[in-house]
Amino acid sequence: FGRTLPISLEVRPTERLVGECESFPQYPVLEPDVRAACEVADRIVRDNGTRELEPDPEYSLLTQDFFLETFERVNERMLLRLRAYGRRRHSL
Repeated sequence: FGRTLPISLEVRPTERLVGECESFPQYPVLEPDVRAACEVADRIVRDNGTRELEPDPEYSLLTQDFFLETFERVNERMLLRLRAYGRRRHSL
């Protein structure tokens, strides 16, 4: 999946991100772990960009259109949930 679609978004461990992670009610994530997770995610993004598969492989069950649609749906739902969570959290 990551080698057939372009992935370019990298994560920066900003003060706001670190604060949100540390205040997550179910299981707080401390700053060193936030920074390490960002580094790993960025490394994966950069690695995928240098090793994209050309031409696109032929999948017998899952087509590139499936991956594109799935990624789009997941992204939309994640944004909706994060926005709702943010509204609830800031209204407290």
